[in-house]
Amino acid sequence: MAVDQKKFKGVRIALAIVTAFSALFAFAGCRKPQEEPPIVEVKNVDLYISMQENAADEDWTDRIRFEGLSELNATTLADIPADLTQGIGDKSDRTGRKYFAFSYYLYNHSERAISYEMCVNIERSTGTILNALRVLVVEGDKKITQGDIYAKPETTDEGRKVLEDHTDYETQPFESDKMVCKRSVSNFAQNTKVKHTLLVWIEGWDIDCNETMLASSVRMNISITGA
Repeated sequence: MAVDQKKFKGVRIALAIVTAFSALFAFAGCRKPQEEPPIVEVKNVDLYISMQENAADEDWTDRIRFEGLSELNATTLADIPADLTQGIGDKSDRTGRKYFAFSYYLYNHSERAISYEMCVNIERSTGTILNALRVLVVEGDKKITQGDIYAKPETTDEGRKVLEDHTDYETQPFESDKMVCKRSVSNFAQNTKVKHTLLVWIEGWDIDCNETMLASSVRMNISITGA
């Protein structure tokens, strides 16, 4: 039976999530043969998108990094602040260590409307952490209960029954073992910005949230590609 998140104490999980945004920018360049392939790939020279992680900072960038969390405690969506989307920047629970979260703005500097694709990718994982992992993505200032939640599908009748009895949200399946989700947006207007919030937690009511997850870890990134 799933572990009650209120009694669940400190499974040691190293959760390091790094945002590594790949955008298409309005410049061309060259690199030496021995250099690594560029993170920024130029395909459309009239396309320029970037990110902002601090509302008081006008510096826009092609990469944002947030410090991950270790020794993450299990929780459930109902115990996470519903207004977590307010503001931007790092919003992780670094005291109770119950969730990892951040918000950023994506800005279209192009002189035309564009489309873009956002992917949440799993760089690597150890142990069984993915079985109880939840990843929520929401745009704007909506409450987190209005976001899309991704998870590996529960495979047992017992596990599904526990989740039905104790949680009130639905999930969408991971795209694959290497990708949480792929979200496509069209007609992203010129000179406009949109806020994205990413929230990650270990679901305490998941039947796989137990001592077998000790020393598990996951590392993820977000890639954004415009066209």
